[in-house]
Amino acid sequence: MADVGAMLQVRLTPRAVVVILECAELMSAQDITTLDAELSALLDDEQRPHLVIDFHKVRSISSSALGYLVKLRNVINDKGGRLRLCCVAQKVKDSENDTYIYELFKIVHLDKFFELAPNVEAALANLP
Repeated sequence: MADVGAMLQVRLTPRAVVVILECAELMSAQDITTLDAELSALLDDEQRPHLVIDFHKVRSISSSALGYLVKLRNVINDKGGRLRLCCVAQKVKDSENDTYIYELFKIVHLDKFFELAPNVEAALANLP
């Protein structure tokens, strides 16, 4: 597994690039800019960029970050790849109200737009 800076851990599998987000939150414009730069560099190297993003460490996410993920999905689809997100339904640890990031996805109906999986293995299943 490669460390691509403080924000990502990357693992190359035969089916996809697996990215583990190492940050607790994706809130600021700087977070999104950094994530975009790191993911763009990864995707430029791939012929068919199947990408799995693991959110198990992320506790909060902004609407701007959700917008970025929508854009990223469209870019990957245009290249013939697939984007799958995993671990968005896990309970947020140390949260006062025990919320789920998944609830935000449901509120804005992105749970129907994205391919969501409970874990990395499920996200990798059935990829070409």
